[in-house]
Amino acid sequence: MASVTPSNEDSAPITVDIAPDGDVVFIVGPTQRRIRVHSLFVKTASPVLDAMLGPNFKEGQRLAETSSAETSSVKAGPVEIELPEDDADAIEIILNIIHGRNNKVPEQLSPNKLLQVALAGDKYDCLVSLAFAIWAWIGCKGINDPEELWALALSAYLFQEEEAFAEATSALIFNHEGSYIDLVRNHEAVMDHVMLFNTAAMLEEARNRLRMKLLMDVLRGDGWQYGPGPKKRKHEADCCTGLVLSVGGLGNASLSRILETLRQGDDLPATDKVATLEPVDQRVRLIRSIADKFAEDQHGHAHGLCTWCVRTGEDHDTHW
Repeated sequence: MASVTPSNEDSAPITVDIAPDGDVVFIVGPTQRRIRVHSLFVKTASPVLDAMLGPNFKEGQRLAETSSAETSSVKAGPVEIELPEDDADAIEIILNIIHGRNNKVPEQLSPNKLLQVALAGDKYDCLVSLAFAIWAWIGCKGINDPEELWALALSAYLFQEEEAFAEATSALIFNHEGSYIDLVRNHEAVMDHVMLFNTAAMLEEARNRLRMKLLMDVLRGDGWQYGPGPKKRKHEADCCTGLVLSVGGLGNASLSRILETLRQGDDLPATDKVATLEPVDQRVRLIRSIADKFAEDQHGHAHGLCTWCVRTGEDHDTHW
């Protein structure tokens, strides 16, 4: 599997000759990685870099002078362009793709590195050139870490990959325990803060809605042996208390942890008065079946967010 050029901040700047005879050298990031490329390929793939290398910017003017000198049989070196704020690995990956060097493109990327590629691709407006690589990279199968899921969600948003965004946000709704605002803090400097806070607010709303639905499913599930009146109210109160105690507090528990607790088959540890009309083994089976049905009903990305909702603030049901 291909990998990006290893970085070593303590050594001399690394030189990567994507095009050994290229006419442009990008000097990227704090490590000042030098990446040599053909300007024609870069300009074709990126309208932003096309403008930068055009006649209205000093970089483009230097490039034109270099081309004129070479036409006059005077050997001229490549034009150097500094990109100090960019991630060197991400830029190298993008430039390898643009130059068709697929053997140098990683088959997989970590969620955080994928986000760096997405940010750079969005900045230089070259996401179309990355389309096939994006399909290979993006996906949240097997990922449960909230930080990684958040990075995947942001990447999918920038890549405009609707299904991947829905899947990543659905996984976040089920697997994150804390405040979604905590995830926002790490990316305020590099992404639109309105988009970030909209996403966090919508995730919180969706998670609270599903928590409440699960609680109501447990309270009202078919099979509880109680009638109307005081017995029903007592059942609901004790069942609520048991469920809250079993997961350490609904407000602090992820949906996946709540479901796992219910599936384990332990009796709800309230005051030994939970659903007192049923034998323990019967109510354990009942609670487990409720959890399984809830998980089955919420399977897939049906309850993830969509990029349109995040951009516009519209309710999902109005257009889906």
